[in-house]
Amino acid sequence: MAFDPTLPATGVNKFGDLYAVLRANFTEVEAWTNIGSGGSTWGTDWVNANAEYPAGFMKDPFGFVHLRGMAHNDGNTNYPITLPSGFFPEQHVTFLACYGSGSVYLFAIHTDGTTFCGAGFGAYIYLDGITFKAA
Repeated sequence: MAFDPTLPATGVNKFGDLYAVLRANFTEVEAWTNIGSGGSTWGTDWVNANAEYPAGFMKDPFGFVHLRGMAHNDGNTNYPITLPSGFFPEQHVTFLACYGSGSVYLFAIHTDGTTFCGAGFGAYIYLDGITFKAA
């Protein structure tokens, strides 16, 4: 369906009318899925760093995948997560993932859903703000 931005001719409540247009043109956003479920996996030695705000992923109605949360490298491997089919990027994408101390690490997502992070032993990385178009 093509987006139709026109507001209905009747009605006094323009916010209500705008809400009706948005509701008619967009589907509901998927719920967040925690890493380690929904077909995703943690890499060896990588774990969720905050149980109250778990690392996760979701896809919006426009086909963009969003990551959230924080991951911790309990060992010395560089492959934190693998995303499930349907959440792979169109092409290899690379981001900068930050840690609270101000460190910045390379975080790459490959077209097969595997990831690479340049953070070493004991590192924490924030996944918030990592967004890419799904294939």
